[in-house]
Amino acid sequence: MGIRPTRRKLLGAGAATLATAALTFGVATSASAANVGSINAGVTALSITPQAPAQSFATPGTTGVVSFNNGDGRGPSLSNFHLDPGQTSYYTVTLPTGLKFAANACAAYPKYDWQYFPATCQVTSDQTLIQTVNAPIGADGPGFVPGNYASSFSVVSTGPIVGNVTVTFTPFAGTTTAAPSASISQASIPGAGTIQQVSNVGKTGPNGSNRYTLIGKGVAGAYVTIKDAAGNPIVTNVLVDGTGAWSTLLPATFTGPLSITQAMNGVTSTPYSYAISPATPAGPKGPVVISGVTGPDGTGQYTMTGTGDAGALVTVKDADGNPVGTNTVGADNTWSITLPANVKAPLTVIQTLNGIDSPPTTWATLPLPIMNPGIALGALALAGAAIGGTVLVRRRQAATAPVA
Repeated sequence: MGIRPTRRKLLGAGAATLATAALTFGVATSASAANVGSINAGVTALSITPQAPAQSFATPGTTGVVSFNNGDGRGPSLSNFHLDPGQTSYYTVTLPTGLKFAANACAAYPKYDWQYFPATCQVTSDQTLIQTVNAPIGADGPGFVPGNYASSFSVVSTGPIVGNVTVTFTPFAGTTTAAPSASISQASIPGAGTIQQVSNVGKTGPNGSNRYTLIGKGVAGAYVTIKDAAGNPIVTNVLVDGTGAWSTLLPATFTGPLSITQAMNGVTSTPYSYAISPATPAGPKGPVVISGVTGPDGTGQYTMTGTGDAGALVTVKDADGNPVGTNTVGADNTWSITLPANVKAPLTVIQTLNGIDSPPTTWATLPLPIMNPGIALGALALAGAAIGGTVLVRRRQAATAPVA
């Protein structure tokens, strides 16, 4: 019984880095003679074509089709072979990095093309697609498998394509083929070896530390590098997330414009230029507010309190312009400074933030010192009463000893 001519299609399934699909077909015979002959199956007319949404695989997510002819180009009439039962043969398709099999590979497989050879399709856990074809029992004698029919399978790009598309045909043991393999070089794959520029670059901020956050879009899984105007890297290894977004905090100081690239699979994009300068340092929001001055204490020192911008440095200067006290405004926007005894008023107070001084606030007088209580009582004992503008002083008469 001769083997009927058939058509066969190989459709793809997902693969990460190196994707492999294996087409297996088996022919069983009722005889036990050794396999002999030259089989007319093979790999010819191999091609790859991007379809949507772009005409280049450089755009991640672009779908396409890899197709090839199942025959060796000689046609079915030149085939004459004999097979033992249970024999198998394989088509193995290897995809380069940046391409994977489409998720619906097996679901889309047209099994009716194998009308006389029941076929199955399976995607394994390691992303290998295996297509198995079994011939009916009793197939024997001269014939052809499979003639010159096309196989095709869907692929999708995941990033920069690096490497070749290769299809290998392994014939039945003991038989030969005139077309055992075919390959498409990286240079012949549309869009291979390239990666898009980053896009949608913008900024947010500055934050409390006076730093901008740079944001943008890229290829998921790529790493972004940012260089200053002199070509020095200022940010590296920023991962583009699964949604294609990336963000990074820039240094407080740098020289723009910035040059931004993304790299994946050893391929680096052309630079994207982004005009930006460091944020202008923020100075104080206004002058300090002096709440008051207390003292002097027992050592003659005063305490001045007030409010200002958190993190600012408050400086108090005396009437001669000499600094007499400093302190930093707390997170609650309050400050307190101890002033030395005998400080000379009026006092001038400023706050400094990011090297910028606020307008000065002036405090004209200090509290009068409180006298020692003992000294005060003695003074009162000598004090007279002021009546009508006249000061009266009363003198105590000295006591005399009694006479005998």
